[in-house]
Amino acid sequence: MRALMGDGPMNGQIRASDLSAHLRYALYIAKEVRELARVSDHLRFYHITLLADEGFMSERTPKFMKRKLVSRANRAMAKAGLDGIYVIENQVLTGYPAGGKGKSILAHVHILAWKPLDAPDSAAADVRDAITSSKRRRNYGWTSRLGAPPVVVKEITPAMGCPSYWIAYLMKMPKDAKNLMPRKPKETGSVGAPKAKLRNTFKGYRREAAMRLYELSAQMPLSSTAHGRGAGVTMIQRAKVRLRLWDVKRQVVWRDEGAPGVEPFDERAFWTRMRGKRRSKFKPFVIDGPTIADGSTRKRV
Repeated sequence: MRALMGDGPMNGQIRASDLSAHLRYALYIAKEVRELARVSDHLRFYHITLLADEGFMSERTPKFMKRKLVSRANRAMAKAGLDGIYVIENQVLTGYPAGGKGKSILAHVHILAWKPLDAPDSAAADVRDAITSSKRRRNYGWTSRLGAPPVVVKEITPAMGCPSYWIAYLMKMPKDAKNLMPRKPKETGSVGAPKAKLRNTFKGYRREAAMRLYELSAQMPLSSTAHGRGAGVTMIQRAKVRLRLWDVKRQVVWRDEGAPGVEPFDERAFWTRMRGKRRSKFKPFVIDGPTIADGSTRKRV
């Protein structure tokens, strides 16, 4: 457990559960965005949240459609003419019993995007319309069975802080949960208005659900947590280079301290044992996307 959290050496790729490496990676990406904001007075920045029904998972039989969400997020940014960085975040969803099937996990997309001030349709409402517009309905993937607005676009004004602050928001670990709450009657009076809203909460967050999120992050490489489009791709690549150099220094310190290395946790063996437990109602994650088990790359980062 300590090695999974980054407190000791572990062979193989760096996992998304490595808190020390996750913090460093977030700082390096935030520095890239901060430098961009300092020298680019001609850019307009946005914070975008996207919900899709494919991101809704049962805690007991979860299916994480990461590759599909990444593809749709990249396509949405292309439609709106945006460059940026985006992250697929997973949080426990409370206040939604799901018919007695256990708690739910909500995967959703957070984006920090930008485009030139003089670009056409650069207002936040125009960006939202560009993301939701489609000649064919089946190409519009942002719908939410929860009743919450599936597409939210906010322009980052100076009063909201530097865009690098919002990168920290994108890259945070899922410590809190989302609480599904009905909107007030005056907020739902208009036709087509969302019937519910999502609010962060620290109450009702059971340890079993937290361990499910930890299990998911422990199966994914850290390098797959953040994605970029346009200039954001280059920024992500530079952050990975800095993370790789930092990891080398960290390994030297561990070696000098004589810290024993451990082999990665075998998730498949664990779930093989769990299948023999009659009372177990939980199943392993089905992950659509790169995982540690795939062995797609030999690089740690």
